[in-house]
Amino acid sequence: MYPHVNNGYVKNAHLKYNSFTEVLKKKYQTRIFKITLNAGLTCPNRDGKLSKRGCSYCNDDYLLAKSWHKQQPLMAQINYGRTYIQERHKAEKFFAYFQNGTNTYASIKILRKIFYTVLGSPDIVGMIIGTRADCLPENVLDLLSEINLKTDLWIDLGLQSTQNKILNKVNRGHSIDDFSVTVANLANRNIQTCAHIILGMPEETNQEALLGVNIINKLPIKGLKIHNMLVTKDTEMATWFEQGTYTPLSLEEYVTLCVDYLECLRPDIIIHRLNAHAPARLTVAPQWSINKLGTLNAIHKEIVRRGTWQGKRLSSVV
Repeated sequence: MYPHVNNGYVKNAHLKYNSFTEVLKKKYQTRIFKITLNAGLTCPNRDGKLSKRGCSYCNDDYLLAKSWHKQQPLMAQINYGRTYIQERHKAEKFFAYFQNGTNTYASIKILRKIFYTVLGSPDIVGMIIGTRADCLPENVLDLLSEINLKTDLWIDLGLQSTQNKILNKVNRGHSIDDFSVTVANLANRNIQTCAHIILGMPEETNQEALLGVNIINKLPIKGLKIHNMLVTKDTEMATWFEQGTYTPLSLEEYVTLCVDYLECLRPDIIIHRLNAHAPARLTVAPQWSINKLGTLNAIHKEIVRRGTWQGKRLSSVV
């Protein structure tokens, strides 16, 4: 269906779902860009507290900010990212995005220094903190509540699958119940949570993935990232792929499943992303994922082709 997808714009398709870009544009009267930052924190699923294997699909290198190879401190990363984005897009306002690593996995003293460094930049109007459901104890939640009063705060919380058997398969290190409790704790403090779901997980059928929408719809989340599975170098997933025990979705399969998922999703949930990509040098499969804009364009084409929208089939899954 999409043999030669290009990066062309599909008119108004982004208005058929609750796009994070559009929500921020309305709120701040300008387009908001993310400055990706690396606080240099590790993960309990890598440092031995839970495991040293990490999640089976995780190669943290593909999430590194452009400045991190220089081991720059946070303010230098902010300045580098700001200049880079301003030169390309004439941007005026930004979100600071702590993407790789587990960014609440440190002492309160260290976390306070990290987050308040970012708050000192007046053109940074929001903060996105990527972390895990098992790394938000009460004292960290207290700090996040404090930060939440000072900026537009989002907690990026990985889930990936609503099935414990799949979470165990990829060595995720926590359960759906752990995730649900943490989301409730954040919601009780009026902190916005963006959950992550990966479509095309090993041993998870499309039907099982879609049944999981029921769980997502019932959680007090404000946002969702829907990702295609990436097979990147130096991961357990890459070994499975090379051995022939795992095959990622084709572009057509992913596009179909992604739009199916959107149709069953609560319409108030803000969609932060609809696809994921890694640099070509780290990507093992699928090769189509490297073309980020082409993948998004294919999703938009399918939305237009169906004449559909987010939440159209909500009643069929609730």
